[in-house]
Amino acid sequence: WYQRRVRATGTVVPEESKKCDPGYFCPPGSSRSTQNMCPTGKVCPGGTPEPVTCPAGEYTDTRAATECTRCPAGRVCGDEQTDCPVGRYCPQGTHPSSIQQCPAGTFRSTTGAGSEDECTPCTGGRACTIPGLETPDAECAPGYWCLIGSKTVTPELGYTLFDVCAENATDEQSMIAGICPKGHYCAEGTTRPTPCPAGQYNSLTKQTECTACPTGYFCEMGTDEYLSNVCPKGHYCPEGTEFDIQYPCPRGYYNPHESQGHQDNCVPCEGGYYCPNVGQIEVDRINREL
Repeated sequence: WYQRRVRATGTVVPEESKKCDPGYFCPPGSSRSTQNMCPTGKVCPGGTPEPVTCPAGEYTDTRAATECTRCPAGRVCGDEQTDCPVGRYCPQGTHPSSIQQCPAGTFRSTTGAGSEDECTPCTGGRACTIPGLETPDAECAPGYWCLIGSKTVTPELGYTLFDVCAENATDEQSMIAGICPKGHYCAEGTTRPTPCPAGQYNSLTKQTECTACPTGYFCEMGTDEYLSNVCPKGHYCPEGTEFDIQYPCPRGYYNPHESQGHQDNCVPCEGGYYCPNVGQIEVDRINREL
């Protein structure tokens, strides 16, 4: 609307129109400053002819609004406001085209994440190989281990020892996944490498099983090299021997040699002598009966 005033000459001159009140809109022909209340989901600053849609990433959920509010973290604001979807995170101000994917090595199984920190590190024995996952998508490959946060089923990391102290690690990823180390084995879906049991060994990396300790040697748990574990004198070590004195030569026998693998390698005590102890090694240690 506009008012009129008449100049001295008789000419009708329009006065300046007044602005529509904030929170209302006034289309052409309006007669009041509060002609129409701004509807929910729109904003109407002062002097608005039509309600204004909030820009992407902003919203309003009240009537007579004069300004938009940034979309809260964990929500998406487009034509309507919704929860951030699974596999994604939505910082403050997110709109449908700016939704962020949880990175590889993580997943998100529920809606409403507001930051990357709310993405869950990939769980033990699993890998999250692509961004935007709702759940882990793969098992850790045989010959590898995946403790947490692995991005690949075959994590080739510089550090392969899973028990290295964190303060001594030089690679931030060294504690989470890697190649199965010597002296251990890793089946598919392994969370941590399993030490070879006593009586077995493994001299290679990336192995899925251990090998029986050979005859003449012993292998304690986690053995990666057996050649230094020579069966001692006075004893014998068949295949799969777990510790050095597991199999002593019985009473009445002795064994002066290392690396023996069978009880038959124990020598009967010579005539005129007797061997009262197990595990005796030489004739000069045999007691003669007086």
